[in-house]
Amino acid sequence: IGEVSAIALLIGGVFLIVRRVISWHIPVSFLIGVVFLSGIFWLMNPDQCADPIFHLLAGGVFLSAFYVATDMPSSPTTPIGMLTYGFLCGVVTMVIRQWGAWDDGAFYSVFLICMLTPLLDKIKPKAYGR
Repeated sequence: IGEVSAIALLIGGVFLIVRRVISWHIPVSFLIGVVFLSGIFWLMNPDQCADPIFHLLAGGVFLSAFYVATDMPSSPTTPIGMLTYGFLCGVVTMVIRQWGAWDDGAFYSVFLICMLTPLLDKIKPKAYGR
């Protein structure tokens, strides 16, 4: 399947979320990060930048969001850490696509943001009353 069939990757990812094999936090925030930054780029310059739907369906975004970024040993364990991790992966994917030398930065973004996992695991809400 690889990067070719986005619908098959999406169905498989939803299946993993429904079966509670992976949490929804990372894939959803990854996709939101891609849509957020690609939407900004597209609104600023629609002649040179593709729309957010193109960026979601092109390359390894679904593969990275559902299968690579959710790798348990290398992803954060706290919900806020997972949301931040996924969003940063999506944003870095778009930065690499826009200004980098590679056309698809989804895998590279996951590898780069994995270095922040220990720091993201330290983000915890304050205890009530303190």
